[in-house]
Amino acid sequence: MVPPPPPLPHDQNWAGLWKELNQEVHSRGAFERVPRWYIAQSLLVLGMFLVGWGGLLLAPSWPIRIVLALLTGFATVQAGLIGHDAGHKAVSGNQRVNNIVGQFFFSFLSGYSFDRWTVAHNMHHVKCNEGGVDPDMELGYLAVYAEDAASKKGLARLTTRFQHLLLPLALLAQPYSMIADSVTHLIKAPERTRADRWCVLAHVVLWGVIPTLILGPLPALANFMIRNAMAGPYMSAIFLFNHVGAPTLSQGQKLPFFYQQVVTSRNLADHWLLNFLTGGLNHQIEHHLFPAAPRTHYAVTRPLVQALCAKTGVPYQEVGYIRATVDVWSHFRAMALVAGGRVAVQEVVEEGLVEAAAQG
Repeated sequence: MVPPPPPLPHDQNWAGLWKELNQEVHSRGAFERVPRWYIAQSLLVLGMFLVGWGGLLLAPSWPIRIVLALLTGFATVQAGLIGHDAGHKAVSGNQRVNNIVGQFFFSFLSGYSFDRWTVAHNMHHVKCNEGGVDPDMELGYLAVYAEDAASKKGLARLTTRFQHLLLPLALLAQPYSMIADSVTHLIKAPERTRADRWCVLAHVVLWGVIPTLILGPLPALANFMIRNAMAGPYMSAIFLFNHVGAPTLSQGQKLPFFYQQVVTSRNLADHWLLNFLTGGLNHQIEHHLFPAAPRTHYAVTRPLVQALCAKTGVPYQEVGYIRATVDVWSHFRAMALVAGGRVAVQEVVEEGLVEAAAQG
């Protein structure tokens, strides 16, 4: 549970501090678009994708085929990260351009509905880590909230009880879950997903029809599954660390925007390679505060946010990758204990007891 925000001096309030921070961030140029950078990044990702996908059609030996499929899986996630930025309007000041970029890289290259992701992800930003409301934290057969873990029934309860052990399988299944969610969304919202439907259909042609005609159905399916075997864990390795194990809000709980976004997010260490691999989302705190800022500007916003946190006593969580891995796994194990009835919900929603439950 998120504790209440620390008290402020009588002459300050959270709304005023947030306004001052916003003004400072704007004055530093953190919201200025960087079209040349995104063009270069897009060409790099598209090049990797075409090398991998095109090479697979030549039916190389299996060692080379696996390497090419993994390369395509890597490029698929990188394409999704470009679509992610477009969905936040960080690529261009022109919304039509953002939509085109998002549809191409997210719906066509990655194969997931850009519209579905945009709707759910924007709600995640507004209701970050709020139980029962944040769609990015509702995992179906797994659980990251104690209340959710305790309420699971049937097969979902069984999988949640062993979720810390089943996590590798869940990571491999993530692409197929996203495909199912996309198809469901396209069926339920036909009017607003016309462009999405054509792009997703083109993705089916790209990975289903063309490879089947050239290679046959089984090699085509193998290529697609190996690609997903890379894309699933890679994608999950980016997003799982952002919020899992961070404090959560009860449904309807109201907190100052700045405070909620900071305490419910986790940064990973600032490093150029990690910045590239995660699409800048290792700066999750800054991303949640300024989602429309291009990822190249997080180096500008990070020290400003850190300074305000230090000034107000708001905890700023930034850890290394190994520590984050341990924290996330421990949290999943704690929720598994809740699902198994070995730990009460109240024990894990209180501050500091998630780690204790994970050791139980």
